[in-house]
Amino acid sequence: MSTCSNWCKAILAGSLLLNVLAMAVGLWAVHRLGGWRYLMYRFQTRGVGAEYAHRKSQLDMLPADSATIVMLGNSLTRQGEWVELLQNPRVRNRGINGDHIGGVLHRLDEVVELQPEWLFLMIGINDLLFHEPGFVIRQYEVLLQRLTAALPRTRIVVQSLLPVNNEVRPLGIRNEDVRAVNEALKELAARHGCRFLDLHPLFSDAQGRLDARFTEDGIHLNGSAYRIWADAIMKLLKENAATSE
Repeated sequence: MSTCSNWCKAILAGSLLLNVLAMAVGLWAVHRLGGWRYLMYRFQTRGVGAEYAHRKSQLDMLPADSATIVMLGNSLTRQGEWVELLQNPRVRNRGINGDHIGGVLHRLDEVVELQPEWLFLMIGINDLLFHEPGFVIRQYEVLLQRLTAALPRTRIVVQSLLPVNNEVRPLGIRNEDVRAVNEALKELAARHGCRFLDLHPLFSDAQGRLDARFTEDGIHLNGSAYRIWADAIMKLLKENAATSE
């Protein structure tokens, strides 16, 4: 009887040890793959990799004609019907779903070729899924250095990051980090001779989250939100035209 009991204990101990080892290997694998936030990002954006490649290849082949306005960014930019929203046929949408600052840095040539009068930039929210604000700002500074050097006659507008709403859907992005990046972007834009367009207050609720009226998934925008965004851009363009007269 005692022999059987000892065997049972040994089997139980071995099973527990295997479970602990499996858990340790799993945690190590998660760490190697970029952590829980990165894995959640990959799950939430499954299929974006192929979509990104398809979209970029299309942008690469488009003729390099001049543009009045270029909208540059990620899915928030990509999903806007900017020609109609800004009532200007010479607007070029250079947003790609899932993009981040490093991705924009690698595709600046297609933007520089357009030599736009205006460049409206919004990028960085995806970076906050797996980087701290300090890293995002350092990357953003490199981006502005490249842009201002390559487009000296273009009016570059740094648009603030928009808030997210983790109550609508958990996203793994903290609004505290969004605000920290925006504070730094305002200073960074001024230092590089760019304009700063603070859109954040236009879309925030009383708690500083993306107002649930404007989103179905906590991060992307509905039509009424794009109307507000476009109106803010139009206001800036009109103010600039008035001061230039």
